[in-house]
Amino acid sequence: MAETPEKLGNKNKIYMTDDLAEMPGDAQSTDWIAGETTNTINFNGNQIEVSDKSSGAWQKFIPGVKGATIDATFNTLDADPKQTALLDSFIEGQTVFLFVGDLEANTGYACEAIISSITETNDNAAISSRSFSFVANGEVKRI
Repeated sequence: MAETPEKLGNKNKIYMTDDLAEMPGDAQSTDWIAGETTNTINFNGNQIEVSDKSSGAWQKFIPGVKGATIDATFNTLDADPKQTALLDSFIEGQTVFLFVGDLEANTGYACEAIISSITETNDNAAISSRSFSFVANGEVKRI
């Protein structure tokens, strides 16, 4: 059976590291935040309008500062030290270091981040989940 170039979503995981990862090898499988079900990384950039009277009826822009957000949902595991460390970091107002990627393929993104929100969902007859929203604090490195 021929392999396809598509990648399964379960290969890209979110890891909490001790420092900013410079290469995928800096993140270890033990850094994985247990119970992860989904993650999303969103890149954004501000646009600075530079239109003037010669622009006619169309706006013109130049790129401004860039940023990123990361969202991840986990099955709630209060015994997982990474999940409890994230909760503690939020309460104490500390930044965290994240790597989102595929350790086997040596690809992903690394950044320092702040936790902007935590949502716990407790549906009837379902597993409790915990969602974290992170905001990159500085450069996001593509590895």
